[in-house]
Amino acid sequence: MNAPNLLIRIFPIPGNDNVGDVSIRCLETNLVAELSSISQSFFRFGTNRRQIKGKIIDSLSAKLLYKIEGHWDRYLPHFNLMFISY
Repeated sequence: MNAPNLLIRIFPIPGNDNVGDVSIRCLETNLVAELSSISQSFFRFGTNRRQIKGKIIDSLSAKLLYKIEGHWDRYLPHFNLMFISY
């Protein structure tokens, strides 16, 4: 497991965000969660704060199980991909 980077802004509007990629691996189930924290643009237009995207993968079969998208301070809906064929 690793941690996202802390981004501190002073200009144009002071604030801080966690940005970057995080990978979490469960040793018991061999599942891997890959999450990305998305920061706002420089002038805070176009993206929402606290946005996160990610996926959960079975590392043994390399099969994508779930997609996660939303805000980390709210309910995160997940999309079950187990029954979808590509």
